[in-house]
Amino acid sequence: GLERSTVANNLRVLDLEPPILELLESNAISGGHARALTGAPAGAGRIELARRCASAGWSVRTLEEHVRHAQRAPGAPGSPGAGSPSARKRAAPDESAMANIRSLERDIAEALGTKVRITTDRTGKKGRVMIDFYDLDQFDGLLQKFGVAPS
Repeated sequence: GLERSTVANNLRVLDLEPPILELLESNAISGGHARALTGAPAGAGRIELARRCASAGWSVRTLEEHVRHAQRAPGAPGSPGAGSPSARKRAAPDESAMANIRSLERDIAEALGTKVRITTDRTGKKGRVMIDFYDLDQFDGLLQKFGVAPS
């Protein structure tokens, strides 16, 4: 009953190094952090990144920035050394980022009980969250979840 991307994300998380999985199991990092770490080059650098994240209490977004930096490091697998900075800036979000967005959509949809869509610009730094509702009772319920009293 799970979507393919959810299963793929979970399998990628299970491929993380054992010290990272221990941080996840001990709730030192969240599932969102673990998903973000799958985008970092494997090895000691990724483990160190996870430990720094846990000790500093980084948000998932902060960790994603560090992962992007790690991907650009010289010698990192898939590092974009061949492309110009302007070409990298124009590039569409990568598959990992899109999988994270879809996962976040499902998490929000589950919490709200309705369909949710997230769209971002090419940089992934700005976007829109669209929340569907199907009748006024459901809309009132959404407002309550957001702590907004209808006038």
